[in-house]
Amino acid sequence: IGKNLFAYLAGGDLTINLVYDYRQEATNKLKSLGLAVDESKSSYEALKAKYADLKARYAEALAIFNVRVASLNAKVDAYDKEVAYWNGRGGAPKAEYNLLQEKKIAIEAESGEVQALQAQVNEYADEVNSLAVVLNRLASALNIDVGKYNAIGASRGEEFTEGDYQS
Repeated sequence: IGKNLFAYLAGGDLTINLVYDYRQEATNKLKSLGLAVDESKSSYEALKAKYADLKARYAEALAIFNVRVASLNAKVDAYDKEVAYWNGRGGAPKAEYNLLQEKKIAIEAESGEVQALQAQVNEYADEVNSLAVVLNRLASALNIDVGKYNAIGASRGEEFTEGDYQS
């Protein structure tokens, strides 16, 4: 702007707080996905297609996750009832005890798989949200009506800017 914003004074203090918020996180996320963004209609259309693809993958992963969680919960409930049954009778016979231990190991393994699915679902959600933030910024810059994308991005706050400078 042709003005000195800061000047060095010997012994003077200048505190600068840089804020890393969701807008920069969204931009970094897109870079990690290998997506370049410029303020063009073609860039917007490419991101819109990527958004639709990721949203579909997210929905599919979430549906699989929900089914697996319900299945795991049913197995845990059945296991707990069986353990309570045998505990109420003073303990299980050796064969039943071994069977219960095998069920417990299988439940723990499935629990690990469900946690991995949850991480994948969360990753898809982060990617979808990052794309929504950038799509909303591009739509504003290009003056495009993208109300259907605002459902995710609207809760994020103001539109993306490269930096907010506050005194």
